[in-house]
Amino acid sequence: IFDLKKMEYLMLQDNKLAGTISTRVGNLKDLISLSLNHNELKGPIPSALSELEKVKEINIHGNELTGGEWMENYDGIWKPQQFIADCGEPQKALEPLKCHLCTNCCNLDGHCQKKDDSTYSPTQNTGLFVGCFCALLLILSLVIIISPEKVSLKLPQVKMDIKECAGESVYSFFLSDSYIAYIISIMA
Repeated sequence: IFDLKKMEYLMLQDNKLAGTISTRVGNLKDLISLSLNHNELKGPIPSALSELEKVKEINIHGNELTGGEWMENYDGIWKPQQFIADCGEPQKALEPLKCHLCTNCCNLDGHCQKKDDSTYSPTQNTGLFVGCFCALLLILSLVIIISPEKVSLKLPQVKMDIKECAGESVYSFFLSDSYIAYIISIMA
């Protein structure tokens, strides 16, 4: 099969195929559609799939395939219009399939769901929030430092006896009436 370089469609779904997907699949340079879904395939998904530059559709769900490092870290331009794999929860495979290239993820129960790339993971959301917050603080700090006469800050007056009590405390900058000390305390 893998010597048929002009083959455009390889439809072998529901055939009880066992084993692994051969790395020679990359030889099928004119392949447009690859369907190996609902078989008994196991092992890693070969990186040779990314050599199929003309492929628009890959269906490999309903097997026990693992992703391999190349699928987790892939950042090239190759991305089929449809890539369906078993990346939904729960999974059949012992090693969970992480597929950033997938357009649809199926699970052990056979339910497939379109993958929404517009949402961010909790880690990405946290990073985005922290980044925006730090940028806002930086901009505010620069505005205050560059033109303090234009920014009217009404800082609370602190009684002298509190300042004297704080003395050499590491928290004494909280009791300062300097706007720079307030910015530093907020950023810390």
